[in-house]
Amino acid sequence: MISIFILGALALYIFLERYFFIKRAAKDTPNFLANIKDFVEGSRIQGAIDYCKATDSPEARMIEKGLTRIGRPISDMSNAMQNQGQLEVSKLEKNLNILASASGAAPMLGFLGTVIGMIMAFFQISNVTG
Repeated sequence: MISIFILGALALYIFLERYFFIKRAAKDTPNFLANIKDFVEGSRIQGAIDYCKATDSPEARMIEKGLTRIGRPISDMSNAMQNQGQLEVSKLEKNLNILASASGAAPMLGFLGTVIGMIMAFFQISNVTG
């Protein structure tokens, strides 16, 4: 039972930590893309990059990667943004494998406890009648 409670506490901790991290990452910056568009149309690329650095969000980091590649071929810009997107997704998915393992192992441990309990019960019954 102790191991099941430990796995449950671990799963609850990881769930809440990921929930609040994702909620924080999903905050909406009003008019973010419109401001970036204004910077780019005004040929103030460095201002747009600085604005992205000041904004703490996954989309800002991805757009910043694209803006730093302006002047290079589109494929370089696209690859940089895709790589940054993959990094952001991996940050959001951090420790979810532990959550999946804990949620898969807890029922198995419970079943193991049930089997051991039944074996002990039958052993006790055999000692009483024997």
